[in-house]
Amino acid sequence: VPGGLNTGGQIVLRGRVLPDVTRFAINLKCGDDDDADIALHFNPRNDDGDCVVRNSFQGGSWQGEERDIPSFPFNNGRKFTIRIMTYPDYFRILVNNWDFVRFDHR
Repeated sequence: VPGGLNTGGQIVLRGRVLPDVTRFAINLKCGDDDDADIALHFNPRNDDGDCVVRNSFQGGSWQGEERDIPSFPFNNGRKFTIRIMTYPDYFRILVNNWDFVRFDHR
């Protein structure tokens, strides 16, 4: 995101899960380097029990995964809209205009 994503900012992504896709990831990185920290890793997985892994990458290491979700809206062929909103202490993530999960800043 050019200029960064500050408190009050948001990103909206629209897409469709292709028939042969088993997982995809959205990474909000803290810089341009390949080894830059990742503030938010959002990773829907059809091949791992229909889960959405959330995590962060800090100082060269992945932190603890979060996997609890209310439902799985990323089945193959389905369209989706993901809205990631930034608050002072967390990211709020909506999927298809529905409050999906919260991920605390680490």
